[in-house]
Order: sequence, then C-alpha cells, then structure tokens
Amino acid sequence: ETAALMREAAEVSGQSEYDADGAAMTRITDAVTGEGKADGFFKDDVYGTYIHGFFDSEDMAAEVVSLLARKKGVTLEPVSAGSLKAYKEQQYDHLADVLRAHLDMPAIYRILEEGI
Repeated sequence: ETAALMREAAEVSGQSEYDADGAAMTRITDAVTGEGKADGFFKDDVYGTYIHGFFDSEDMAAEVVSLLARKKGVTLEPVSAGSLKAYKEQQYDHLADVLRAHLDMPAIYRILEEGI
C-alpha cells in the first residue's frame, strides 16, 4: 500500500524509481561526471534522502503528508498557506535568540578571533 502511495507521489513530483520493497524518491545527477543515480528511500512510514532540502519543497512535503494521511485514514484540516521558507527563517532567528541568551557570546567570539 505504501509503495502505491509513494508511486503516486513520485509521479506527481516527476520521479519514477521504486520497487516493491521500497523506493528511491528521486534521481540526482553528479555535477562532475554527469552520472545519474537514484537517491533517497522510503519503506513503510520511513523516508530519507541525502539531498539537503529535499522536503523543503512545499509541493513535495504536502504530497508526502497527504499520502501518509490518506494511508492512515486521517483527514487533514486546511491551514493557511504560509511560506515554509519564512517559517524556517523565523525558527532560525528564534534559535539564534535562545543561543545568544544562554551562551557566553563574548567568549565564543574571542575564541573565534583568537583561537583557543
């Protein structure tokens, strides 16, 4: 059942490699050699890839969540379509604020400038 759902996601995203035991989620091309190969994998409810930011595509993330919700019989409530990029920036800013509040920033800058 998961393979069929991911086959749908693969087709939506323009990807097509999959098999009965799991599926490659995308194809990548080596920038130096030009060689193409499969990357990423899913099996059951586990998804992963070495491509940084693969799930940052709002369309891909929405498709995966939608497929999983259908598989689980869950109805998704519509949410405001905020920008994932803007949300991530807000979260990075929040993380930076927390780190600045709890770390000895002058000591960190001194180590960066002078070494340990």
